[in-house]
Amino acid sequence: MHQPAQEQDDKAREQDPGGPPLLVVAPTSVIGNWVAEAARFTRDLRVVPVTVGGARRGRSLADAIAGADLVVTSYQLFRMGADEYRELPWTALILDEAQFVKNVQSKGFRCARDFPAAVTFAVTGTPLENNLM
Repeated sequence: MHQPAQEQDDKAREQDPGGPPLLVVAPTSVIGNWVAEAARFTRDLRVVPVTVGGARRGRSLADAIAGADLVVTSYQLFRMGADEYRELPWTALILDEAQFVKNVQSKGFRCARDFPAAVTFAVTGTPLENNLM
């Protein structure tokens, strides 16, 4: 029997309540949408937007997202802070508007490719070329 998304999310956290967060990388213009929709559909999960990087944040990324279940950031901050993001444990990576990383020579592509998550999802409404890269 199919369970509603909220029940599935709750069960995943029940199995590993202290597990690492999931990272969503999206265009800056939709970070607020991700946070609002996550609050609407996964009320029991702690969602943390990361909208400033490094020195402007005033603390480490680890401190900024402590206790988060879902972290949402921009492609720009993901690229600029790639080393800091890679140092932390993550459950999965979701690339929203994944056409932002389709160029295999771009830094964004390399950051996504080298990201240490067991699972990566590429989500896009824009058609991508048929290419295994």
